[in-house]
Amino acid sequence: MKRIIKYLASAIALFAVSSCIANMDPFEGGDGVRANINGQKCVMSGTPGKVYANCSFEDGANSFGTHVEMMHLLDKTNFGLSFSLTDTTPFATGQQYSIGSGTYKATLTTISGEDVPLTGWVTFLKIGVGSKTVEAQFELDGQNTKGDKYAVRHGFMRLYRIKEGE
Repeated sequence: MKRIIKYLASAIALFAVSSCIANMDPFEGGDGVRANINGQKCVMSGTPGKVYANCSFEDGANSFGTHVEMMHLLDKTNFGLSFSLTDTTPFATGQQYSIGSGTYKATLTTISGEDVPLTGWVTFLKIGVGSKTVEAQFELDGQNTKGDKYAVRHGFMRLYRIKEGE
């Protein structure tokens, strides 16, 4: 009897942990990141409702940063996507920020673990003190040390910057 209870408790715990990680496609109405990378549809893999956007809106030091795990939907391989933007003026919606110049950076961490610096642009659709989420569109390009090219197209993110419900 104790063995059965222990087995059931383990199964419930495993189910609870595994159910937290989900494909997070913001085009389906929730939070997450979606992009086509080298022609393959990719979505964020994570916990819906969790805070993934790090934002600071202080006078003279504004920043946005995130690192998310992404997954190719076709072959289920995982990789990372990171953004790090800092500026002395507040970020504005509708303005295109040039990634790869100055303090605006993005990186794709490949399946092999290599960090590929990206260039391109990001435009915030929602960001700021009054918003619980950050929404942005982006398009990026990069090349690893072997010469393999990466094209990130139709990128969109909707990430919480404040815990849902606060």
